[in-house]
Amino acid sequence: MKNPESKELISIGMPAYNGEKNIKQAISSLLNQTYTHFELIISDDASNDKTETLCENYLSKDKRIKYIRQRKNLGFANNFNYVLNQAKGKYFVWAAQDDYWDKSFLEKLANLLKKNKDAVLAVSRFANVGASTLIRHKKLAFLNSSSRLDTLLYFIKTGELSFFYGLHRTEVLKKIGGYQIDSRPFFKSSDYLTILRVLLRGKMVKTDDVLFFKRDTGYHFRRFEILKNLTFDKKILKVILRYACFPIFFAFNLVYSIFYTLKSEFNTIEKIKLIFYISFAFIRRNLEYVSSILVGFIYLIKGSGKKLFNL
Repeated sequence: MKNPESKELISIGMPAYNGEKNIKQAISSLLNQTYTHFELIISDDASNDKTETLCENYLSKDKRIKYIRQRKNLGFANNFNYVLNQAKGKYFVWAAQDDYWDKSFLEKLANLLKKNKDAVLAVSRFANVGASTLIRHKKLAFLNSSSRLDTLLYFIKTGELSFFYGLHRTEVLKKIGGYQIDSRPFFKSSDYLTILRVLLRGKMVKTDDVLFFKRDTGYHFRRFEILKNLTFDKKILKVILRYACFPIFFAFNLVYSIFYTLKSEFNTIEKIKLIFYISFAFIRRNLEYVSSILVGFIYLIKGSGKKLFNL
């Protein structure tokens, strides 16, 4: 059996805030990994629930855990970058407080990066997990022999944001400044741009094993059904207004994507191809957005009608 210390150190960054509901399962699934040479950095962003107590209970059980409680709330995006800045490992993965992982997650992805020196990101298939439902997403339609350009084009076409939670080369993430934070008026960060900037620097590799389980809050399984039961108040109206501004969010992603592509090391022909796909994806996502708005509006009307007529 190999000495764990002979393996490369993996840094796991877990930004946490009021995570008492699921954080125990998240931490436990990480501590049970077959790849044991890692550090788990938990940054508690001034939680006001039992998150601190739950995390401190693990500290005495496992020395690989580093728990930091922030005195003031940093905000989720800054907290994501905080855990990255603390990382000492060659590889890094962001771990959300409400997700969980197969025990071979770290080992299989680390082996992929070790075997593919030109790869900067290793990912797996994932599943969305609801209260009583689990949906495994389809296989990733690219090969580990694919070029940097091909894997980047695959990401642009699919817009698959689960890649954000893959295993990264720490050096690359730190070079691009970590999690993308910019001047957009709301949601001042972008998973999409973070992934794109990583893949502009190297290829992506994958396993088709389902190793990552993303907990769902209703968006994938019953996002429209939820609308039927909404009670309109200031909080709900604020959410609706923010959602109505999503085209602005997409526009920021478009402009920044083109900017970063033009600054990349790809040749002129490759840049033109990338910008074409980026622009096409922008149009498609806006059309999908309009479609979802229309469907959502119908569900809202149905729900409001039932309440109005007490049916």
